[in-house]
Amino acid sequence: MNNHRASNQEEKQSCQEPQIWGVDETNPEPTNYSPQNPPKKWYAKPILPQIKWKEVGEVLALLIALAVCTIYWKQLEAMSGQLREMQGSSSQTSQLIVNAAHQASDTHALAVAAGKQATQAVIQANAARVSAEAARSAAETAKYALHVSERAYVSVIGPQLDLSKKVTTLLVINSGQLPSGPGDEVIHEATVDIGQSPFVSQTVVESHWKTTQLGSLVRGTSEFIIIPVPGISQTKLEAGSEVILISGYVTYTDGFPDDGPQKLSVCVQATYHTVEKQLIWINCDPASIIPKMEATDGYPNNEQKN
Repeated sequence: MNNHRASNQEEKQSCQEPQIWGVDETNPEPTNYSPQNPPKKWYAKPILPQIKWKEVGEVLALLIALAVCTIYWKQLEAMSGQLREMQGSSSQTSQLIVNAAHQASDTHALAVAAGKQATQAVIQANAARVSAEAARSAAETAKYALHVSERAYVSVIGPQLDLSKKVTTLLVINSGQLPSGPGDEVIHEATVDIGQSPFVSQTVVESHWKTTQLGSLVRGTSEFIIIPVPGISQTKLEAGSEVILISGYVTYTDGFPDDGPQKLSVCVQATYHTVEKQLIWINCDPASIIPKMEATDGYPNNEQKN
């Protein structure tokens, strides 16, 4: 009984304290094995309490989670800072964009205003050009009107035939406002027997040409040109078979130097009217008569001396 109680106490103690003695259950029992007195052998048993690896893993997982949360938190803070910086930069960029938009709007307004000013300038330039053209036209008109109203006008009146002296007289006058400048007169004369034939060189009785200097003529004054007609026959003239031709040019200036020389054509023909018994002077065509008379009298050679 006492042995059994001791055995139970030993068993309870063995359960409370770490056991360093025990049965080697890995080896077969010896031949002298007795359940009441089993052999005792040395074998290794842990002195420290057994580690609970589940709890250790949970602690490690908790620590790792805390570390990860810390890292994430730091990263979140860094990202929040970057976000704030980006928001600040975005605000600045937005402000710059707004300012640029305002500047662009102002520039556009200035461009529109400049365009309107340019258009107005073009309109004003066109108006000025039209005004200038009108002024120039008015000046030209005024200049022309001044020329027309004030210039010298030289004309030839007559001629008058003196059969007794066998000369014809032309009267040159200035009917304009300004005095005429000096000039000259180139006059051709021809006495022609016409009979029943038109004017040809073979019917010319006498012809000649002469240059006479023309002085300055003031308004209302005149100058005579005396032209000899030595070949005239009063009998033939009054019979209507003979005519006198006088043609040529009178050159002068009209008082305006920029106008240059003025050239007046002269072409007249004397014919006796047999019914009315008088001499009539009629105008002829200088463009056709003067070249024929020049060819007849040898112009510009053979100028009459007297």
